[in-house]
Amino acid sequence: MMLKKKLTIGKRTGSFNGMPENRTFSVVVVNSGKATGVEIAPNPDKTISYSGEEIVVQL
Repeated sequence: MMLKKKLTIGKRTGSFNGMPENRTFSVVVVNSGKATGVEIAPNPDKTISYSGEEIVVQL
């Protein structure tokens, strides 16, 4: 049975000069046969566009 997972990225607080308004996160769910190191995974499970508002993503 596969458990449903979700990732919550909270609302941005604070700012700094030159801060990017939007960010892109590549999310990889790590398991025994996938992405067990620190290298960039060529095929992330999810790509998330973040604009500073809270977002909840099902993985």
